[in-house]
Amino acid sequence: MKRSNLFFVFFALVLFSCEKVIEYKGQGGTPRLVLNAIMENDSAFVVRLERTVFFLSPTNTNRFIATGAVITLKDETNNITYTNPIYLDSGRYQFPISVNPNIKYSIKVTHPDFPEISSVMTTQPKVTLLGADTSSFIKNQERWLRVKYKFNDPSGENFYIIKGKVLYSSPDWEGEYPISFLSNDPSVDNSENQDLDGSIYPNNTILVYDTKFNGQYKELELTFYHPGDDQPAWEINNDLQFELYAMDKATFLYNRSVIKNMFTDEFSEPVKVYTNISGGFGIFGTMSRSVIKLQ
Repeated sequence: MKRSNLFFVFFALVLFSCEKVIEYKGQGGTPRLVLNAIMENDSAFVVRLERTVFFLSPTNTNRFIATGAVITLKDETNNITYTNPIYLDSGRYQFPISVNPNIKYSIKVTHPDFPEISSVMTTQPKVTLLGADTSSFIKNQERWLRVKYKFNDPSGENFYIIKGKVLYSSPDWEGEYPISFLSNDPSVDNSENQDLDGSIYPNNTILVYDTKFNGQYKELELTFYHPGDDQPAWEINNDLQFELYAMDKATFLYNRSVIKNMFTDEFSEPVKVYTNISGGFGIFGTMSRSVIKLQ
């Protein structure tokens, strides 16, 4: 063996033998309140209150806020203030009202152990899924379905998330699994399901902007793989459920950042989850949901 090679081996051994684990002794930062509440039309008004937990804390550390918080909700549209919500469980508090569209709400939370937090939102108007027409075609010798989501987009800035499910059942059990869609519609945000060569791959959460069809009737075409008659023999019923979620911008940005965060790896830049909570973290948002089920 040459001397240069011997030196390289010796240097490598020294380098690896000098590896040292350094204990982290930093501080976890000032604890903050976390409020998560995405209000869906015609549902109960429930908010979840938690606190930030340092990432080196034990996994069983309790993060839910069950006592000590004063939560004030105000209906700014009708000038009605609500206090003392009922505590349910796991940090969830329920106010004695149902969510109605086009109502502006503000919320404030105080707690002796944390800085005050607050936020404002206006509930989302109802957007009805008018139709979900399907047709089959063959792609790569497999059976695929094409579906057209049909709806009227309200005037103003609107954002959507599209999801779908396959509902299956047998004499013994029931279940479901999400549909992974493809779409080349220019209104669809494919930034999180795009390969390096520019091709897109299926995703079970489709993000849609209304900038190209604002205030108009929209037919949004999506495709997905569906085995159809080739389904497993134990599946007697195999129904399709198509869902349209309309939401405000804050809720849309929050969902998009959560999706981006889910797809990061050790080689990616960390993604900061969007928040509209002043003084803390979380989301105070709104959405409406419309569903069509095909049997």
